Amino acid sequence: MSLPTTDVEAPFRVAAFLQRLQELGWTDRRNMRIDYRLAESDTLQSVAAAQVALAPDILLVNGSSVLKAVRAATRTIPIVFVNVIDPVGQGFVMSLDHPGGNITGLSNIESRLGDKWLRLLKEIAPQVTEVAGHRGRPRRRSRDRGGDPGAGAIAPREVGSRQCARRRFRD
Repeated sequence: MSLPTTDVEAPFRVAAFLQRLQELGWTDRRNMRIDYRLAESDTLQSVAAAQVALAPDILLVNGSSVLKAVRAATRTIPIVFVNVIDPVGQGFVMSLDHPGGNITGLSNIESRLGDKWLRLLKEIAPQVTEVAGHRGRPRRRSRDRGGDPGAGAIAPREVGSRQCARRRFRD
């Protein structure tokens, strides 16, 4: 299990994960083994390579940066990810329905929900006329989003080293 060292919520998710595994009859060091690896961004590649060298049956990773490092280290060991935003857009999987390759997992935020969130926000707070959202580096367009973003899409623009997406509501 690979975790970024900066993830302060990781211990709580790991505890819930272990509790559920135990409820299903799996106990660490009794009928399975979980090896934890914590890494800073500058050591992700070497930690991923060391973990792959252990030849585990499966790799569970948390976050895009960890997934990128582990994917670079193996194309054969199955990888299950959690907390990866837009895994299709980042090129980790072919699609959410049919990920392909050795990678699958759960996305905590699906980018196609953005417009839906904005419509709901406008519904519950009609006085809102402009919304700004921030995210990290720009990503490729997702293959399964297809087509043009259309008039309802949020248009990104650079703000320093971060992305800022702004949308003006039109009635």
